[in-house]
Amino acid sequence: MTDAQRETAGESAATVSERLRKWRTTATLACLFVLNSLLLVPIPGVNEPHYLCKAKAFFNPDWCSQDLFLSSGNAHYVFFVIAGWLTQFLSLPTTALLGRTISYALLAVSWMSLARTLRLDRHQTIASAAMFCLSMMLGSFSGEWIIGGFESKVPSYAFSFLAVSWWLRSSEKAGCRPYVTAGICSGLSVMLHPVVGLWFCIGICLAETSRRLVPRQCHRTLRQWPVDLAVYAATAAMTSLPGLIPALSILRTPGLSATDAEKANFIQVFWRLQHHLDPSAFPGRAWTYAGIHLLLTLFAGLALFRQKRSDTSLTPISENTRKNPEAATVGLVLLLAAGLLIASVGVFIGWHNVPAQTLPDWPWRASLLKFYPFRFLDSLLPTVASLLLTMAFLKPTTKPSLGARWSRRFTPTVINVLLIAATILTAWSQRQTVPRNYPGRTYNDWKEACRWIQANSPVDSLFFTPRESVGFKWYAERAEYVCFKDCPQDTKGILEWNNRLWVIFEWANAAFADQLFDDDDLRQLHRRTGADFLITRSLGPFTTTPVYQNASWRIYSVPKDESPN
Repeated sequence: MTDAQRETAGESAATVSERLRKWRTTATLACLFVLNSLLLVPIPGVNEPHYLCKAKAFFNPDWCSQDLFLSSGNAHYVFFVIAGWLTQFLSLPTTALLGRTISYALLAVSWMSLARTLRLDRHQTIASAAMFCLSMMLGSFSGEWIIGGFESKVPSYAFSFLAVSWWLRSSEKAGCRPYVTAGICSGLSVMLHPVVGLWFCIGICLAETSRRLVPRQCHRTLRQWPVDLAVYAATAAMTSLPGLIPALSILRTPGLSATDAEKANFIQVFWRLQHHLDPSAFPGRAWTYAGIHLLLTLFAGLALFRQKRSDTSLTPISENTRKNPEAATVGLVLLLAAGLLIASVGVFIGWHNVPAQTLPDWPWRASLLKFYPFRFLDSLLPTVASLLLTMAFLKPTTKPSLGARWSRRFTPTVINVLLIAATILTAWSQRQTVPRNYPGRTYNDWKEACRWIQANSPVDSLFFTPRESVGFKWYAERAEYVCFKDCPQDTKGILEWNNRLWVIFEWANAAFADQLFDDDDLRQLHRRTGADFLITRSLGPFTTTPVYQNASWRIYSVPKDESPN
């Protein structure tokens, strides 16, 4: 074998070894994400009955056909196509498990891509992912989460992180390929979850604009900026169309007045989802969480800057900024700055010290806040903080000297083990096996009652369920007249959901006027709602004997009202 052949063989072996290390690290990240997801949120998670039942009904409209939420508009069309198809062959729990595995495997691939773009080694990559998991489990700013159950936003975030990774690489690579790849990834993100994907698209566009103004951070000139931005935006737009068009159709309100649309926005922003959309309703711990993460990010950024200045072994950066290793880090910081700008505008729009309904300009505020302006920052804070802290304080282990090899490899391994153990302990300590408002054995009794319903009631039955209903369609596979958790996302559906809540409130008050629920009250319930059965643990006393009863729940058959309307 010639020297050239030996050199080629050595390079091939090194390439294979590097790929194996990359995939081992990616597999480790996937196991970390999936494990923390299952420990923190047992199946079904709080949103899995919400989304997967709708996906099942999307493919099988006869399933729970009378349910208001399941028959409302589909904001996540592509997700319902994919997940709904799976539910035709798999049970809902199996679909959730498979969905989590695939989603968090995609998130692991995207995190690995981000780490390689920032030149993190495998120890730093695993440590940053563990810190990200910890951060996500310890809190949030606007109630956003990524480590949890299976829904469309998890793979959407994975594709958004991939888009960020390829966009960061454009500072080092010539040509339009990074912008095209980033655009495709962003388009896939929008296709799966329009809100998540579009905010990342807007953030990348803002950061790309500001990056051209920072000296020596991008080899492409300011004059090339319109072309690069157009390539990215056009690619993202074309890729996203299968999911974007159905989502935009949700915003249309044919047959409804402007007043109806404003009312629906108010219900969504300032009542049902105020914990996500109204900054005045965010608790103090949310602001503390955001402030601490911003301080940690600033601290890590300053540490990286000082290391750069004090490291005399670095060669001066040449005019060819394609070789600038700090460009990707600067781009990531600029992306976070874009998120801060968007969130600050959201706070300015939404802040109020008086009841929202007394604000003379609440309609336009609600019309903007309903697009989740804080979600972008809420996902970036733990991401950027974790990556920068790892880069600043966990040194890479590449090419150690012979004498220091053991210590330099052993210390990062110990840190990773401790961080992973911390994520597992945190997930287990915060594990919520029983939903709120279900004390003692109430939740087990709830599932037992749902199983009885599934086995003993007609499949086309309509149920009056309590306000705290959780996963009724998941366990009982029957339609609900209205469910507080399952609020539709289209204007018509939101208004009908709100109206049905008032119907049952008024019925309960009228029925309880004589402190007794009799057959006439139940007939009135059927006349107003069409419900065939009622399940409760708090209403009563009833003069009617329940058709089923356990320690917590009672189920009553609702007699039909045969009197003329």
